[in-house]
Parts: sequence; structure tokens; C-alpha cells
Amino acid sequence: MFTVGDKVVHNEYGICRITGISKRRFPGQEQKDYYEITPLADDGYGTTIYIAVDHNGLLREPMSPDQILSMIDAMPETEPIMIQSTGNRMLDMENIKTTYSAMMRSGNP
Repeated sequence: MFTVGDKVVHNEYGICRITGISKRRFPGQEQKDYYEITPLADDGYGTTIYIAVDHNGLLREPMSPDQILSMIDAMPETEPIMIQSTGNRMLDMENIKTTYSAMMRSGNP
């Protein structure tokens, strides 16, 4: 469980700070605990995102410098992701975009 002030990585919004934890009830849902997070790239707009505390798939701890360097070191042995060309440039670009978006939202560094 994260605490107020922790930095976390959100699959879609990137690096965020936990600014609060509160009980909330959103339409069609039961009341439960939510993290209140603010993207660090918010630029002062006051964006608050609510993530259920029991929804573990959207938030993770940021990688440490050692973890980042280890991942960089492993890159030469990593198999590239192959996307089959259809011959249709628009369709191929859409396939690349869809694949990239899915990877970024997976939460797997």
C-alpha cells in the first residue's frame, strides 16, 4: 500500500504523487478507499485522479536507478517486437500505435 507523498507510476499518466487517500462513492459503485494522485507533469492545472486502493494494476513504484541501468544492460539480448506489415501504410501505422499503447498501459517496464 502506498502512502501520501509517495511517487508512483500510473500506466497512462506517468509519474504521479499521491496527495491523499479518502473514502469515495462514485455513481454505480460501492464506497471504498481511493488514492488521490496528481501527475507531476500537471503544470499546475490541479488535476486529481482517483484510483481504488484495491486496484493494483494501475499503479507501481518507480524504478530505481539500478533497475533502470539493469534494464538498459539487458536491451541487446531483448527480442524486438515484430509487427507484420500489411502493405497499407495507414493500417500499419495504426497497428504500431495500438501495439505501443498496449505496451505502455501494461505497467510492465
